[in-house]
Amino acid sequence: MSIAYTWEELYKNRLNWAFTARNNFIRSISDNDIHKAIALSQSKETIISVYGKPQVGKTSLILKIIGIKDEYIFSLSRILRGNRLIGDSSTSTATIYKASIDNNFWVKSNINDMKSFDESGLKNCLDSIRNKIESEACEYIEKIEIYIPLIYFCEKKSNEFIDMNIIDLPGIDSSSSKEHSHVNSTIKKFIPISSLVIIVEAANDIARLKRLCFPDIKHWSYYPDFFRIVLTHSVSARSTKSEIKNCSEFNVSFFRSIFIRELSLTLDTFFNNEMQVYPLEYGESWTQLKEKDNDVFEKTNVFIDLVFDELLEDIQNSVSDYNQLIISAKIYKTISHLQQDKLENFRISIETKKKEEERFHKQIESIKRIKLNLIKRMEKYEANISIFKDFELNIAAHNYKGEKNRKSLTHYIRKEILRYEEEVKKEVNKYLSNKPSIINELELIQEARKICKMKTKSFIDIQDKHLIDIYFDKLPFSKWDNDLNKCNQLLSQICSEINEKITRMVDNKIDNYITENNKLHKINNGKLVFFDKIFDNIVNDNELIRIEIKQMNKEMILYKEASIRDLETAQRFKEFLTKSFSDEYIQVIQKINSPNVDVEYKCIYLAYLKIINEEFEKLEAVM
Repeated sequence: MSIAYTWEELYKNRLNWAFTARNNFIRSISDNDIHKAIALSQSKETIISVYGKPQVGKTSLILKIIGIKDEYIFSLSRILRGNRLIGDSSTSTATIYKASIDNNFWVKSNINDMKSFDESGLKNCLDSIRNKIESEACEYIEKIEIYIPLIYFCEKKSNEFIDMNIIDLPGIDSSSSKEHSHVNSTIKKFIPISSLVIIVEAANDIARLKRLCFPDIKHWSYYPDFFRIVLTHSVSARSTKSEIKNCSEFNVSFFRSIFIRELSLTLDTFFNNEMQVYPLEYGESWTQLKEKDNDVFEKTNVFIDLVFDELLEDIQNSVSDYNQLIISAKIYKTISHLQQDKLENFRISIETKKKEEERFHKQIESIKRIKLNLIKRMEKYEANISIFKDFELNIAAHNYKGEKNRKSLTHYIRKEILRYEEEVKKEVNKYLSNKPSIINELELIQEARKICKMKTKSFIDIQDKHLIDIYFDKLPFSKWDNDLNKCNQLLSQICSEINEKITRMVDNKIDNYITENNKLHKINNGKLVFFDKIFDNIVNDNELIRIEIKQMNKEMILYKEASIRDLETAQRFKEFLTKSFSDEYIQVIQKINSPNVDVEYKCIYLAYLKIINEEFEKLEAVM
């Protein structure tokens, strides 16, 4: 092995000891979520994800990064929309844009070989891919690669960015219901394996940054080493133009400070001051600004380019291996934020469960009251049914002896009828005492009167009306006895019919009442059975909630204990780094001191020691 080759290998692997320390450090942490946070990319290829809502300028930003000429960005963005209308989501799956080997468009996916297209063909191809995703009628389209003709690129394009996998991600909040599942899976796959995530948002809608809800994105503010914020339409916003016009000493620092201030005010404590923010303007809005407000354009043109150059440099530095080590060195703050968030989620979940338990408890008490009322009603219906027995009205008719008074028969009939009414009232009230009122007394009296009136009229109609109205003492004795007997017969008939009719009426009322009570009893019994089932279900659910709360409290306690250990481990990253460096140092010293190693190689190892010592000191400085 030549000296040159040995030196090349040593220099290329000069940070291997540091990565060994990093891997040992990651393995020592118990929380899987923290693993994801500090080991975002284990892939050899560099992946940068760009996330944002439709029409915010994600695709245009990527095109600008990979070196598309400014005059082509707007028209090329339209082509890459397929045939989608402005305002609709255009990115249906993870998309990577690269330079073509010729002046044709080429499309490649994980399920299809590379195919060549003109502009129209490319639009139709992108529409076809979207339709397949929405219909789920094909294999899972993980990502597509679109190769753009060379004529669109600047002559001095950066090969570093051309070779990067800068992924245009679909927005989870902008996808249709048909493609939502696919978009969700796509984001879930690529965010964790990205070396850097660029969140793109319009400068006039920065409050939306606080509402990002996807699990791997919503805590972006905690991780300033993993996320970058690009604000589009930053110059064309009316409030920004006003500040730019009124500023006499306009520079990049002032320009950026406008948006840092706005982010701090809008997002408050959620915004992390360590976050890198890049206010930009490009594409159609930038062209329109040049035409409509050239003064602002001229004043900001140079600074927009400077901000963009800073972004490019930041991307290059952020995806380096060395930067990943620095991220690990700063991991204590990341872990602390993540743990606080998880503990807060525990507390929120437990509080939610407790509220659910309280709601169940109120429902249980409410159902208990309902059941008690139903039981009382059923007992009442049962009591009502049991206290009613057969009713029989038994009013006796008087046998009038016949005092000879003026109009005495008429008087006797009227007097007897009034007595019947009183007897009906008295007997019915006696029967109904301590019983529910089911009979209208007036109705019974009217029925008795009706019988009396009908029978009396019938009697009078067949008698000599004159005879019963004259003085009895002027009648022959035989006539008197005859009329008296007829009168008594009439009253006896009236009495008998009243007894029978009123008894039948009361019996019917009782039967109807008992039938109604039986019906109500049955209905309430059905309700009671129904509420018994609900009660049992709620009691069971409530018991499950109690078990869940108990389990969640137990898990939270265990997590707190593990969190303390993880935080202690995070603070010890320097120990892992020092040990790994020491092991590497000792191995190199052993080679230098070995009699079997030539002097030339010993010199190389001495130079290597100097390099790794410098690298160790640089890493120590950021911890």
